[in-house]
Amino acid sequence: MKKMFKTLLLKTNKKLEISDITRDIVTIVNESNINNGLVNIWVPHTTAGLTVNEHDPYLWNDILSTMMNIVSPKLIITAMQSIGTYLENRMHTHIF
Repeated sequence: MKKMFKTLLLKTNKKLEISDITRDIVTIVNESNINNGLVNIWVPHTTAGLTVNEHDPYLWNDILSTMMNIVSPKLIITAMQSIGTYLENRMHTHIF
């Protein structure tokens, strides 16, 4: 059985962002020369996620808007104030 392992590094520019990695994955699969198989995508960071959706920027805007409504920056500031200064510079990286 053929196997291929590849790391895809993705740099984002915002605290809350959706990145389409479809082309990257297709390129990796094509380079593998494996015709039948399974693609496993693993995101090793706790504040990142992977989802499968249509390529629809309107949907992406809805997702981002919903995330901002669930955990608004005002709620983050309130949480930081109640927890104290220890987490003050780290809290946003764990939510966004």
